[in-house]
Amino acid sequence: MKPYNNPKSGIDGYDYNDTWIQVHYKNGGSYEYRSPPIELHHIKTMQQLADSQDDLGTYINTHRDAVYSKARKLS
Repeated sequence: MKPYNNPKSGIDGYDYNDTWIQVHYKNGGSYEYRSPPIELHHIKTMQQLADSQDDLGTYINTHRDAVYSKARKLS
């Protein structure tokens, strides 16, 4: 898992490949966002935001219906 080094965020790590991103939260939960059912453009945007270390949590919250509601809880 790659570190997410944004102290303002509730996210502390992530990992991804072509069709999914896993996000680990500071509260201990991990979620997998996968295409399908999530549209691939959302996955790609989340990957770019993760790599830039900025606004990933904001994006997930802003697109709650399209992204978060379809995520799979890992732990």
